Amino acid sequence: MEDQALAVIDPSVSTHTISYRITSEHAFTIGASLSLGEALRRAVMGRARSMLGARNIPWTLSGHDVPPRNRHDHAFYLPEDRDRDGRLDHFLVHVGAGVDEVAAAVLDALDYILSAPRQPRIVVERETAANAAPLLQAARVWRSATPYLHPWHLKKKFTVADQLRRECRIRGLPEPVNILPLDSIQRGGKSWRPHQFQRRREKQTTRQPDRRGQFIELHFEQPVAGPLALGYACHYGLGLFEPARID
Repeated sequence: MEDQALAVIDPSVSTHTISYRITSEHAFTIGASLSLGEALRRAVMGRARSMLGARNIPWTLSGHDVPPRNRHDHAFYLPEDRDRDGRLDHFLVHVGAGVDEVAAAVLDALDYILSAPRQPRIVVERETAANAAPLLQAARVWRSATPYLHPWHLKKKFTVADQLRRECRIRGLPEPVNILPLDSIQRGGKSWRPHQFQRRREKQTTRQPDRRGQFIELHFEQPVAGPLALGYACHYGLGLFEPARID
């Protein structure tokens, strides 16, 4: 795909990913990925309500009333540590079904996010080359950037590896040929472990089979294009994988 100047929306062109750079000085560590992913969605929903009205928000942004068999084609709100220093510096909004003209206008208008009431604004700047983000590249090996929490209850014949393979099948992805556990990941000169990440949503609406999480490395036979986010709260920044090797 060629780079596009996303500030000018051509209704005949469907794009899938919008990238924002965090320009404010207030820094959040990668441990706050889930919190900021939820904050990003709240900001987008607030902007959509003010521009379109509460009843006219596209399902691609809200995740409500999704069409049959489109369970994961609505927006993923993904905080990103692009320079790998342990602090979040970008956001990606990825919509598998595509960003139409209406959704694009909402996303183009987003200029700040509130992480919590009475907290400083997180100022963001829209980027014009979202497909340059490392998370969108294709690779055979993908490694956890945030903890993976299995979305279904474990059983003797339904292990974490089984659940990962099932999720890939549901997404129309090839099944990984190898699944390796990782003790930690490295960011900013330090080791991070799953317990250092927020792993529970602010408003718990569904049962959470896994509250601990783990880091994983996935190997595929052929390159798989990102972004790749799996498991519990994957639409808000958990279960995010990054290319371990760009193919």
